[in-house]
Amino acid sequence: LIKDATPWNNYGPERVVNITSEWTTYEVYLTSNTNDTNARLSLLFGNRIPNGGKVYVDSFSLIKTEQISNPSFSNSQEGWTFWVGEANAVGSRDTMNYSSSPASYRIDCISKGATETRIQFFTTGLKVEEGKRYKLTFKAKSTNNINAARIYLMKSTSPWAQYAQVETLSIGTSWKEYSVYFISNATDANARISF
Repeated sequence: LIKDATPWNNYGPERVVNITSEWTTYEVYLTSNTNDTNARLSLLFGNRIPNGGKVYVDSFSLIKTEQISNPSFSNSQEGWTFWVGEANAVGSRDTMNYSSSPASYRIDCISKGATETRIQFFTTGLKVEEGKRYKLTFKAKSTNNINAARIYLMKSTSPWAQYAQVETLSIGTSWKEYSVYFISNATDANARISF
């Protein structure tokens, strides 16, 4: 990520990826050290491609803003809601067991509900546009393997319309990063991600 004119200043540390002969999705995280309305994203192959070699690239996506407020629970549980229906569970910020400092959010299930919606953890205020693709990345673990944990992108209020296909994950007993992708079927300035 650099200035698009001489002196070609770097706007952050360079990132290096090893490209193989198979189609692969690569992700890099860039943090800019300045403001620029005409920055340049450069892929520098120079002396990396062997003579006679070919490189193919496709399907670029640049996501510029973080919409999840308080992603590492630095500010208590601000921006997040824990809700219990016909079930028995307790939620709390945990400063002893986390993947990213200073805390995680822990849900203790005493007795589960009849449906997945009886214990919910969610955040609202997300801006989505119809037809746009969104990526959610988070880290999680459980004391017991959880199969088919479901994640919703949805309307924040009744009738709780789903804005994308529900994503299903299996969560294991060690900290792991998970990524899911949603394509929104609606435009909403106050959408919700629900676990």
